Amino acid sequence: MNKNYFIPFNLELDALVYSNYPEFKPFKKDKLAYILSLLNELRISNKDLVYNSYTPLNAQVLQEYIKNYKQYLDYLIHDLKIIESDNMYIAGEKSRGFRFVDEYQTLVKPYKIMDWTMKKKMKVENNKALLTVKNLKYLTKWFDGLEINFDKCYDFIKQEYQIKNKYKELRDYDVVKGQYKIPLHQLNRSLIAISNIDNKTYFLKRDSNVSRFHSNLTNVNSMMRNGLTYKGEKLVSIDITNCQPYLSTILFRKEFWRKEYKDSGYINFYNIRNSINYYIMLGEMPVPLVNKGVERYVDLVVNGRFYEYLQDQFKEELGLDYVDRKQVKTAVFQTLFTGNRFIGQNKAAPKRLFAKLFPEVYEVFKQMKKKDKTLLPRMLQSIESYLIVDVICKRISKELPKAPIFTIHDSIATTPVYVEQVKNIMLDECKKGIGFEPKLKLEYWNEENMDMYIGELKNRISKSIA
Repeated sequence: MNKNYFIPFNLELDALVYSNYPEFKPFKKDKLAYILSLLNELRISNKDLVYNSYTPLNAQVLQEYIKNYKQYLDYLIHDLKIIESDNMYIAGEKSRGFRFVDEYQTLVKPYKIMDWTMKKKMKVENNKALLTVKNLKYLTKWFDGLEINFDKCYDFIKQEYQIKNKYKELRDYDVVKGQYKIPLHQLNRSLIAISNIDNKTYFLKRDSNVSRFHSNLTNVNSMMRNGLTYKGEKLVSIDITNCQPYLSTILFRKEFWRKEYKDSGYINFYNIRNSINYYIMLGEMPVPLVNKGVERYVDLVVNGRFYEYLQDQFKEELGLDYVDRKQVKTAVFQTLFTGNRFIGQNKAAPKRLFAKLFPEVYEVFKQMKKKDKTLLPRMLQSIESYLIVDVICKRISKELPKAPIFTIHDSIATTPVYVEQVKNIMLDECKKGIGFEPKLKLEYWNEENMDMYIGELKNRISKSIA
């Protein structure tokens, strides 16, 4: 594994340490670099951190690598004056946050690790992750052939940063959080992600919570995927349209809530349902599972018109003019994934409108989250993972053994020659599992898409100036 740490481009760590050597022992410079690298690298696995100036550092995680981590933090803050803290700690809720001081708010550069103990810890950690995917060789074996046009991607992220850093109105905005993404964080997150792929430093893991398969592809910005190829061949992503709402339709099938569902001839989600600590049973449903309100919701979702319908309703009822599908998707996730109490908050207008438009559907979701707000999203993500990874991709590997396949949670990417066959398998297995064929959307990964995106940003600048 050729992993590097990533530290600020203008940070000369050797010179700083040499001129102000720490008094505490034990001390290793690579451990200092590890802490600095975490401030940027944690944004790879936690996308929400691109909205925040400070990065929370978990004490238990730090202690795994550095027993006397507090001395390192004090040294970085008070002696070297490289980072600063928000000094906000809430037991069980929030770790102390840290960020680079203004001088080091820059592009990152790789830092090569020399200390053998750090390398050993990293290897142990990577091996633990690989154990979780030991039965997924039909997915993991294709990564060796993955290639990226690093120069093209690097040029793109620099251009995007320059534009969004200068024009705040063009920055990515989360309507639920009410926050903008920080351009520098986006830049460094993307740079680290494409550097890891370019160096073939792959992180492959299946989480123990909802069994999602995580990889470099799930963690890289969607625009960067346009720079990817498989052994020189272009890749095409096959996405399930409005996937989470689509998967939620299974909750309105009586069979799903009955024991005999496991013998019904459909894909067996019974074990998933029982593995999650759920609190709702068929008899506790607040509304009949078959009624006109539910049928209307299912019809919109299955026919791929759900997001478009909500986009119109948000504008008409709330005056919220969501300019793209991503913003509508975020609002839908608010309904699905936030707790029931959130509905009373000012930012919950989309959730309240959903409850008004689909009262029967909302009541079922509400009931599922009554005792545990994470139950519904965990259930849907577990179903998604099982369907995509364990059913569809496994069948593809058997019927199309030469077809390279890469998953990004609810989508599967392959080369153009296999697209139609992969699509047919996806449609067939989704119908068996959920009861309806979903709408599928093809996304061709081409470098030209990056040029078009930059061109759109520049056009928006021209229009705003005019």
